Amino acid sequence: MSRLQKFKEQQNKLNRFQALKSIFTSFAMTVAVVVVAAVVVPKSPSGSIQSGEAFTNVITYTVNVVDEDSAILPDTLVIRLENQVEVYERSLELGISSGIFDNLNPNTEYTLKILANKGYGQELLDRMTLKTAERTGGAITGIVLVSEEDAWTIDYSISYFISDPFDEYQTINLRYASKYPSVPEYLFYSSFLLDESATETMIQGIYNENMEINIILEAVTWENETIVLENIVFHTPYRIYSSMGIEHVTNNSVSVYVWPEPVSDLEIEYELVLSRLGYVVDTYRVEPFIYDTEPMHQFESSEITFNGLASEKEYHLELIATYNDPYTLVEIVKILAAEDFTTTPDFSYNIDVTDNVDHYLVTITVEPETAIYDFAYYNIYTYIDGFQQFYSYMSFNFETIDGKPFATFEIYKPTNPDYRIIIAIGDNEYYINFVILEIIDTTQEG
Repeated sequence: MSRLQKFKEQQNKLNRFQALKSIFTSFAMTVAVVVVAAVVVPKSPSGSIQSGEAFTNVITYTVNVVDEDSAILPDTLVIRLENQVEVYERSLELGISSGIFDNLNPNTEYTLKILANKGYGQELLDRMTLKTAERTGGAITGIVLVSEEDAWTIDYSISYFISDPFDEYQTINLRYASKYPSVPEYLFYSSFLLDESATETMIQGIYNENMEINIILEAVTWENETIVLENIVFHTPYRIYSSMGIEHVTNNSVSVYVWPEPVSDLEIEYELVLSRLGYVVDTYRVEPFIYDTEPMHQFESSEITFNGLASEKEYHLELIATYNDPYTLVEIVKILAAEDFTTTPDFSYNIDVTDNVDHYLVTITVEPETAIYDFAYYNIYTYIDGFQQFYSYMSFNFETIDGKPFATFEIYKPTNPDYRIIIAIGDNEYYINFVILEIIDTTQEG
């Protein structure tokens, strides 16, 4: 082979290699781009200094911080006051908070900063530069809930600071009012005098129903002019009013009624969690009910049954809600209700129902004689225009023959041909311990 031919062949091989390399490089870059695009970047937290005031040797502040994707690492949200030679720092909570830095140097410039760590060092959320100076004014310096979060009415401790070096103020007042967020205006304000030399007061009896509270700190001068020193709006702790209750328990099951409250403009996930000895046995996702225009349908609940349980064992039930707090945007996982129960002992039964012309003859026998059930009963419901209505109820205590509890009774049929009869046995000591043995339904749906 001539040198020229060898050179051409080597060039062809090199060209094919370069082409393949280009294809694989392009493919790898495409895959890399897809992977990068699939990464979800959490939203950055946001913080704002809503107000900051500087006095002779004091700086006050009110800030608001929200963190929708819980990006802030625990215990890293702080507010810092600093200059070239001084640094003061304290922790912050999400939402609206007020505070004060005191014992500062007069006529000195300071920088107020909100800082948080998302895992890459401290990040500046907001800042404000202030200079201490002798001046008249005042501010709210603390809002602390002093009641239990689930109390019907709640109280707050309100801290405040007043600076009146030139004796300009005749009186200091605090006004406050509460309203539902859907109401456009605050209608009724309560007002009382404050002790100018004190630093704390109370507002009491706020309805704990997701209320919006407006607090106004104001001063009246000797010329009877009213000056607003600070105006703050905050919310009572966010509450969800869903609930649950155990309907009935057997030797191998539990049925629970759940009222999953829907909330407009708020996505809530409800879950029933069944556990035993600290371990989750089963879970059930519950959908919020939808208000119906029909009055009889507005408060319908969901009934959930857990089967396959062990007899005579203790279990624990929790109704859990997961949602983003509408005020701080942080994800909340909250236990709304909890119940303990014990499944009943194992038992067996025999039921005989004879259909006569105008009534049913029922005989029930339960074994063993140590079974907890001590009475039998029936409920009758009739259907009118498609709606089920209660008709009658009757109960019968068990008798014992040859060591076996039994009951015999008659159930007279309603005149309405569309009816439903539920035959069951129950426990007089615990009303939730009952078992439905048979259902007679004469409707087409039955």
